[in-house]
Amino acid sequence: DLPRAFRAVARTALRRRAALVPYVYTAMRAAVDSAASLCRPLYWDFANEADAYPRDMDADLGQTPATSQFLFGPHLVIAPATSPGRPLRPDGEPEEEAEPASGAIPARAPSALSSLDVWVPPGLWLDTDTSALLRGPATIRRRLHLEEVPVLARLGSAVPLRPMRAGPSLGLARLALNHVAWDLALDPSVAQGGEGFGELYEDDGETTDYVRAARDVGTGGGAVPAGTHAWTRLRFAWHDRATLGVRPDPPPASSASEAHPSSGRVAFRGGVLAIAVWTNGSYPGLPPSRPYTFRLPRMPPPESAKAMECELGQDCPCDGIASADRDAAREDGERLGGADGRGARQTRTLPRVPSWALEGDDAFGWTFDADSLSPVVQVQPLSPDHVTRFATTCVLISFGPNVHPGALDGLRGLVRRATLAKAVLDEVRAVPGGSHALKRDEAPTRKVDSVNRPMPAAPAISRLASAGASLAQAAGGADMDAFNAQVHMFKHTLFKQAADEVAELVQGAETKPARARRVYAAELLNTATSDSAPHSSIAGQTSRG
Repeated sequence: DLPRAFRAVARTALRRRAALVPYVYTAMRAAVDSAASLCRPLYWDFANEADAYPRDMDADLGQTPATSQFLFGPHLVIAPATSPGRPLRPDGEPEEEAEPASGAIPARAPSALSSLDVWVPPGLWLDTDTSALLRGPATIRRRLHLEEVPVLARLGSAVPLRPMRAGPSLGLARLALNHVAWDLALDPSVAQGGEGFGELYEDDGETTDYVRAARDVGTGGGAVPAGTHAWTRLRFAWHDRATLGVRPDPPPASSASEAHPSSGRVAFRGGVLAIAVWTNGSYPGLPPSRPYTFRLPRMPPPESAKAMECELGQDCPCDGIASADRDAAREDGERLGGADGRGARQTRTLPRVPSWALEGDDAFGWTFDADSLSPVVQVQPLSPDHVTRFATTCVLISFGPNVHPGALDGLRGLVRRATLAKAVLDEVRAVPGGSHALKRDEAPTRKVDSVNRPMPAAPAISRLASAGASLAQAAGGADMDAFNAQVHMFKHTLFKQAADEVAELVQGAETKPARARRVYAAELLNTATSDSAPHSSIAGQTSRG
């Protein structure tokens, strides 16, 4: 009897939790080694920030936005959303925020949004829901739909995930990780934002053999005893094409990235993202080979991508970012009989493919994902035992200078809100339009009786809700200026038009129930961006105060 909207939200949350099991398991191993728990207060990492501590204990036990949040492992900050949404009065207007929610659970969906102040810790953070890059310390006010829970990823992090395919998710945690997905938080247009790391811990899941490790790469580097556990490491770094393979020093003004000290931004002129992944150690059940998937939020479509496997002892383009840690893998390989590096290095060019083509575990290539509005690169193993042979998977992804990473800042959040608002309007069969249709000379045409006649323009909210598909199609073209133009249109033109269209629908509502759903749709659009403290969002270095 659970309402359909709530069932869908719960299902999404449970599948997201199942995808995070590799990250959680890795953090739990770190807890064994260091006593740093999976969930911990923010003052553990930000001890010098007064906002990270409770304040007036006579008021809400001293709780502040920061103290209700917590670190979830080394890379994520969670801001729990626990307050109910404000109900709507019979006239369609929201109740005062101080009044408690009352009445029966709505049959289909919540009727209004809840408010939450989110503290952004010092540094740069990626809002995983909206793909906005935030600079802390700052406090931003978010208005949240039921399915939205703010999760901030530390810039420079790589979070290991289990790819979630169609089908049941129960019992996946006990299965071998035959495919690893990585979410990378990066922005090479920000100083120090183009490099980072992540790690994945695995063991047999049944015994405590891992405690026999004499030296543990998770706590200081070194080889891993055979048969107990394994660590998979990922490093990524941004290079200009001239210095690929060498860990870059702070770039000079003439290189691919020029620092802007006043803003922390750098001039983006394209370059190559190098990603290195390798495994130290082994245990019964460790897959001998497996594909990797990399998702790059906020990044523009790449020009090209290629993958290679580098044997132990071979020169590798990724050595500049992984050489120190590969020494430990080389020790493992020599001790456990790994390859000696005399074989030829294998290379594969990764083609651009549609998103659906990467659904299978045997697929490879890159695409621009319509849902996350980000490039996704999937790499297949080039040999049947690259994991247990301690080879390094090196992926080189080339980006041109035409599309700036900041251009996509926050666009995913706008598109998601437009999709939610459109679904609300569909419930009451309200169709926006009117004065915001394209002008006659701008509208698409179709031939009727040998005459080109204007086609009716789709409402702005419908076009914005389908922005992902439009951008995914444009990402495959050679003209990235067209991609840029679409991004600008969606963010700065269509979103305003959509909000104006829905406002007209609110004014034209003839009944109170119809007005209530239209007001809710308008609220979804009008609160799509955060009310931010100065400079909390670094997109353009402007703020809404």
